[in-house]
Amino acid sequence: MRSSHRNRSASILLITLSLVLVMGFFAATLSLLSRSAHREVDALGNHLQAISISETVFSEVVARLQGTPWSKRWFRSNPEQVLNRPLGEGVYSSLIWDAPDAPRTAHLLVKSTLDRSKVVMFWRLMVPEDDLDSFARVVPIFFQFLPDDVASTPQSIDQVVLDIIDKRKSNRSGLPSKRSELNDANSAPDIITVMGNEPPGPVLDEVPSSDTSSTRPNPPYIDEIKQDSAALPPALPLPAPPPPAMPPSDPPGPPPPPPGGGRGGGDGGGSAAEAITAMHSLDFKQAYLQRYIDCPQVPAEVRSELQSNLDLFNSLEVWCDANLGDLDPPWTNSPFPRGDVTGRIPDPQVTQMRDAMSGYPVAIQKAQGYNCP
Repeated sequence: MRSSHRNRSASILLITLSLVLVMGFFAATLSLLSRSAHREVDALGNHLQAISISETVFSEVVARLQGTPWSKRWFRSNPEQVLNRPLGEGVYSSLIWDAPDAPRTAHLLVKSTLDRSKVVMFWRLMVPEDDLDSFARVVPIFFQFLPDDVASTPQSIDQVVLDIIDKRKSNRSGLPSKRSELNDANSAPDIITVMGNEPPGPVLDEVPSSDTSSTRPNPPYIDEIKQDSAALPPALPLPAPPPPAMPPSDPPGPPPPPPGGGRGGGDGGGSAAEAITAMHSLDFKQAYLQRYIDCPQVPAEVRSELQSNLDLFNSLEVWCDANLGDLDPPWTNSPFPRGDVTGRIPDPQVTQMRDAMSGYPVAIQKAQGYNCP
């Protein structure tokens, strides 16, 4: 009797200890998984905050460039470097310098660190010349994440970035020949085929098993989905993007002069003074228009508009050389129109100058959406 009672007590004790051990094992496993999940969430949060630090620095640099004339930029003589400056909960280092291969273009590198997360971001910023804007426009034309261990010297970074740009250009070389085929592709398999790859096979609902010699076929609900998809009408092409916003039109000019006037000076001097600003930096405007005219990626209708604007500038240049070339300094070097200049511009040339001044930014804005070398 006593032996039976002792056996029952020993069995209860053994079961209790086993349950305690199993529960302890599950508790330890749950705690380990929970800590691992928290670490992954913290690492993701730190990475996103590090990106936001770099983007904040980028915004500050862009705002500073917008309010500073390009000729007075703070890094025109030497690259500007900032090391380990606190921002938010992390620190950042930045480097900005002139691009070696393009005018009015700057390179910006920002390294941000938060805890164990490091992010290196690079921007290529272009500041196009435009006499109509009270603030300079800063256009990010290239962006790339760079490795954490990239060398922080302008020469080494320039080489890395130029290699990436060349690679993108080589990848894009075959796109014009496939553009029409891609426009006709309305599904992912069609696009994959046009790009020279093989579309994936049908989707199978596979369940791993010990028997690997055969694959379980699709269940009925997948076949029903495929049949419903086949009965749908073909996908409609995406709508064309909206045209770029047009800048506000020029305010109306002054009333026409009395009969016999016909000159842009006198009462019309203000209109002539406003119009002749179109001729400032004429060589830059002509080169900038010609760059997009020669670019094969720009559509024909946009190149035609660019050519019309360039022809207008060329005809005005011929007229100004013939009628204003005797001025000292020459009209092309005058920073502001003078009375002896504006008083000698007839109304037809004033109108042409105003048309050139208003048409130039519109044509350039349409062409800047295409990647041109």
